[in-house]
Amino acid sequence: MSNVIVPPASQAHQTDSSAATAGHAKVVHVINGEHYSGAERVQDLLGKCLPHYGYDASFVCVKPGKFAEARADGKSPIFDLPMRHRFDLWQAKKLADLVKQEQFEVIHAHTPRTAMLAMGASYITGVPLVYHVHSPTARDSTRKWQNWMNQKIEQTSIAKATQLVCVSHSLAGHMRTLGVGEDRISVVHNG
Repeated sequence: MSNVIVPPASQAHQTDSSAATAGHAKVVHVINGEHYSGAERVQDLLGKCLPHYGYDASFVCVKPGKFAEARADGKSPIFDLPMRHRFDLWQAKKLADLVKQEQFEVIHAHTPRTAMLAMGASYITGVPLVYHVHSPTARDSTRKWQNWMNQKIEQTSIAKATQLVCVSHSLAGHMRTLGVGEDRISVVHNG
């Protein structure tokens, strides 16, 4: 069974595309940002469509790059928080400061790298973490060592995530094999 986080019914059918209105929950999407391909298109679509469902979206790019230039959603704010290297965990404190400053109500991470920072920011602020599972990290590339490392980072980082959003039922099954409880998994197909 899939769980879906929805706004109050009074907000669910808003069609105003100008979005940033009072009463909307504020979500920050923590993304890599250096590419604009499959996962980034989903992130862009979320930024564009979430306001219609009662959520204001912002983005934090930890590897600033093509996303900011290529995205169709030009309204959602983008904050650059560049990581100096893969394990630059000091940025979690900066992300937590931004979450407090902007009063974000949900932290939504999209990659193992961003999940690491989001987990730290969630712990510091008490703001819930949602993790979007776009692909099986253990098979993301042909580099077995990097895949293994990314899966371990992902597993550790999402241990306290409030919710996981998987893009397919097979990914949901994969996350269950890694020990994630059914009550924390939702399936929302791309598109």
